[in-house]
Amino acid sequence: MVLFLSGSCFSVYIGVDSLLTPHDPAEVKVALGTMALSAAVECTTLWIAYKSVAKAAKKMRMSVGEYVKHGPDQTAVSVMAQDIVSVSALLWATVALSVSSATGNAAFDALGSIGVGLGLGWLAYYLGLRNIALLNGHSIPAHQIRALKKMLNDDAVVDHCFNLKADYLGPGNVAVSADIDFEGRAITRRYI
Repeated sequence: MVLFLSGSCFSVYIGVDSLLTPHDPAEVKVALGTMALSAAVECTTLWIAYKSVAKAAKKMRMSVGEYVKHGPDQTAVSVMAQDIVSVSALLWATVALSVSSATGNAAFDALGSIGVGLGLGWLAYYLGLRNIALLNGHSIPAHQIRALKKMLNDDAVVDHCFNLKADYLGPGNVAVSADIDFEGRAITRRYI
């Protein structure tokens, strides 16, 4: 997170400095080639991260959007977010540098730097919010809580289940607590 925030500040600083003291970009073809190669690598890692999140979402019977918001394994989601920002930043920088080179106006390249910096700043903010949510506890989705409550209430030995809480502890691990009134006669018949 600190790395992305530092990169954001530096990129915005370079962009603002370039706006105030414009200079023509050097080695545009080398820069565009490097960005094209980087984009190919980042698009590949984005595809791999998306497939990983989609597979995990399917396993949890959630949509990808639900998994991004409520899934237990936020590592894959964070990697996917980083890749989305990387691909977007590369696209933004490529367009800005191309327009700057074609028009001879260095301001476009400077705006490209500022745009990349804003993307990195958003990513640092997003990852910070995700980390806070994980530290504070992350409840499973409401439909899963309802299904769990129904399963408990449908058991013959349970009279009534209430105050059910279920929080993710990590990928595949959920802590569940509930107040349960048991049906004494059903317990007696089953176990005595």
